[in-house]
Amino acid sequence: MKIKFITLLLLTVAWTISCKKEKTIQEQRTDIFIAGMQWDSLSGKDVSGYWKNDIFNRNALTSNYNHYANAIALSGNDVYITGFENRPTEWKCQVWKNGQHQYSLSDTYSEGRAIAVSGSDVYVGCYLYEAPSTRMAALWKNQLPPTIFDTSINSYSPAVNDLAISGADVYAGGFADNMGKIWKNGTDMGLSNTAGLTIKAIAVAGTDVYATANVGTNTIRYWKNNTYTDITVTGGRQIYVSDIAVEGTDVYVCGWENNGTIGIAKYWKNGSEFSLGDGIRSSTAWGIAVKNGKVYVAGNSAAGSVSFIDYATIWENGVARVIGARNSRATSIAVK
Repeated sequence: MKIKFITLLLLTVAWTISCKKEKTIQEQRTDIFIAGMQWDSLSGKDVSGYWKNDIFNRNALTSNYNHYANAIALSGNDVYITGFENRPTEWKCQVWKNGQHQYSLSDTYSEGRAIAVSGSDVYVGCYLYEAPSTRMAALWKNQLPPTIFDTSINSYSPAVNDLAISGADVYAGGFADNMGKIWKNGTDMGLSNTAGLTIKAIAVAGTDVYATANVGTNTIRYWKNNTYTDITVTGGRQIYVSDIAVEGTDVYVCGWENNGTIGIAKYWKNGSEFSLGDGIRSSTAWGIAVKNGKVYVAGNSAAGSVSFIDYATIWENGVARVIGARNSRATSIAVK
């Protein structure tokens, strides 16, 4: 009896430890969602969609035109994407939920560049164009008439490039009135030192608002509220920024450097540089996310040193993994 009791006790302890380990693994698991496109060999078309943990999910669209994904947002178990359909005479902003087409936006040339979700409300940031020369930065809430931030007949192109939601507040970042802008609930926040610049991406953490932009060809800039930091390269190199993420007190921006020969995907943490590309094949970084100190970057890498064929790629803490087929591109990332 004593031996049986000890055996049962040991089995119980082992089962308890196993359950705890399994629970810990589940709690630590990170699901990675990446928006982008792949070339479909059967139709000969580019098709938008998203990868969930490296598995591509194609966006549905009844037309037979190329379509592309620019931005992704998560809400519970739902995946929202916006981008555009390349029609013969115009681009048309499209919205998808879990790969199913929801609706088109605008009666004119439009491109969805940003998406965010709060409850049942879906916000989409756009670039609009009305022939022959009117350009607009617009924000849709669901399918209601959009908020127009700027209407211009100049050569520059106003647009809403990124969105963030914090509590009841909706933040939009982009370009209008020939300067970089952040709007909070439709009101210009007056971000400083943005003349002639385009806000590429924004992030909100608590009461702090972050943004990033390109300054010329050899400098990128990021802001925390109205305080900015510049990152500059020399020696004829060029750098470009595409996205921003914040965790705790750390600020991450991603993009790429052109060394005069090829592009090298990179990210910067509090201004310190981390190379992602191998320096042999051209690579670019388009989206960044951070969770529990782990850095996830989505972008593209070429097939070879002189190749123009891209493959959608993810870097996890600097380690590259190709997730897309031939002629694929990754444009935006979200993790949960």
